[in-house]
Amino acid sequence: MKNGTCRHLNDLSHHHHQNQKMSKINMTRTDDIFDIAYSHNLEKMFSTITARLDKLITLAITVSGLGVFSFISGIAWFGALIATLSITQIIFQFSRASVISETQYRKYLKLSIEEPSLSDEQLRARRIAVEEVDTNPWSLLKPAAHKRACIQLGLDDTSDEMTLMQKCFSWLAGDLPRSKNTPEKNANSATK
Repeated sequence: MKNGTCRHLNDLSHHHHQNQKMSKINMTRTDDIFDIAYSHNLEKMFSTITARLDKLITLAITVSGLGVFSFISGIAWFGALIATLSITQIIFQFSRASVISETQYRKYLKLSIEEPSLSDEQLRARRIAVEEVDTNPWSLLKPAAHKRACIQLGLDDTSDEMTLMQKCFSWLAGDLPRSKNTPEKNANSATK
């Protein structure tokens, strides 16, 4: 698998909705291994960012609650802020999403460790079984998960450069792959 070319993000046969249909169409063991690495990274990033958001909202609610007891005027604003943050926390359930994603990324990690001892059919069946309960991570995290999978597997990444927003969200999610590992870039850096 080393020195191969990483599939373009739009060509990923994986993730949420198309996985079972595509698993029957010309997927190789290499594709399965890539999908496992990609899914592990995506779920881990989603778990990290949702846990951080939940903690940030909890901190903001606590600080706002303490503000009610201060001598700052406008106690109604603190109440409105607390209510808004509480509603946001209830609607989006960041802590729940984080726990589910953490469970998923641990399953993918276990599968990647067990991969060498599994046949192609066993690997594909186990991957599909794990994917059935995947979360629905934010699209902004997908390019970074793709790049990280390419780096982990030693594949050349020919995908597009991430946007500033994708980079920011990836950084907040705890993983901002720094290099675009393409033959052209490596050749250009060698000539400088």
